[in-house]
Order: sequence, then structure tokens, then C-alpha cells
Amino acid sequence: MVRFDRYESLHKPNYVATAMLIKELALAEEKKTGEATLYMTAWDIASTLGVEVQTVRFALRLSYTAKFQDTYGYGFIAPGSGRSGELHGYTLQHPKAMKGNNARQERVMDYQDRWVYDHLSGLAGHYSAQAIALGPTTKRGRAAAHCAAAVQVAATSVGLLL
Repeated sequence: MVRFDRYESLHKPNYVATAMLIKELALAEEKKTGEATLYMTAWDIASTLGVEVQTVRFALRLSYTAKFQDTYGYGFIAPGSGRSGELHGYTLQHPKAMKGNNARQERVMDYQDRWVYDHLSGLAGHYSAQAIALGPTTKRGRAAAHCAAAVQVAATSVGLLL
């Protein structure tokens, strides 16, 4: 079984340090605007910090993971799949930022809930089609049917947030 763990693959000292610098930028922004959201592209953040843009992208991806947030006590909410940070922002999730940032975090997370619901529903359909194509008498067909059911339960659960 192939297993990918984004936290393990990206948990490197330079990415953690860069995530910490990005957090400091967001906290400085909160002092100015009341929102711990960086309306910047990854390139803008990299230029401000004096690091490579790929380092910023990897640091942000690392900070989106639950393990990072559990370990370091903060993380970022991504602007959304294919959405510009300059327009939609990278929002800090941090106990110090939570109080003044709740409305912004709720809007961003609502977008993500819709995105996740859409993707899970699509996956459920994919596994259902695979189960039908493989048939209930094959091991893979039964496994695909179980995957379809499990993913549909997850989609339904996320749907409760909408």
C-alpha cells in the first residue's frame, strides 16, 4: 500500500523556519488591519522574506497539515485551489489570531468546505463507477464499492457544514 504523508515529506528545518517567518508577517498584518491574512502571492512573500518562492510554497503546504498545526500551534488556511493569494489571502490560524480573525477564517473555511464536498462527491461517483465496472463478484469491485460508501459518508458529513 502506497501512503503519502505531506507532513513527513515537508517537515524540514528550513520550511518550519520559513513558516514561522510567514506567521510573523501575518501577525504584523493583524496589528495593522485587524486581520491576520496576507493578501500576497507566494512570490511577494518570498521577496519580503528574502527566500526562494518554492521554499515559501513548501512552508505554506507544510503549515496546512493537521500534524504541523498540532505540533506548532498555528498554521495557515490556503486561499483555495487555484486561487490567488493576492486576491483571497493566506489566513493564519493561531490562538492569538483567532479572536479578531474568526469572520475571515469562517469565510475561508466555508469555501474549503464547499471545495471538499465537491471533491468527495466526485470521488464517491468515481468509486461507484469503478465498482460497477469491476462487478460485485471481484475483490477489487467489492473494495471499490466499500470506498464509494465510505467517501459518500464523508461527503455527507461535510455537507452538514454547508
